[in-house]
Amino acid sequence: MRKIIVKLKKITVNNFSPKEKTVEIDIHFNDGADKEITKKIIGIDDPRKLAEELILEIRNLEKSSHQKFDGESILDTIVNIVFDDEDKILSKLSMFFSKLCDKIDSVRTTTDASGYIDLINKVNSMKFDL
Repeated sequence: MRKIIVKLKKITVNNFSPKEKTVEIDIHFNDGADKEITKKIIGIDDPRKLAEELILEIRNLEKSSHQKFDGESILDTIVNIVFDDEDKILSKLSMFFSKLCDKIDSVRTTTDASGYIDLINKVNSMKFDL
């Protein structure tokens, strides 16, 4: 059995749609090598659920990339994916998605044309660093 430790580095907002309430994010993480994936999230209403789904998606991606049978031991095909301080990451991710949701809602509900561009820039410049 192999153990892979994953460290979440940062998440950046690429694009978002206030009308459809979707957001596209880049996720940077390290499992011994730096990796990046892009994910489109549809409906960001439940930040805790989004954080858990993101962790699960990274875990499944890592399992599929590290799981290989060398022909000798079947135990080597079992891969344990562990996040560095997972509870802390889930908590911080939930707060990040909650703030992101609030900012997208403020873009949706704004009626002032002068502040609209500033709100869009604030959402597009959001980052989550760990």
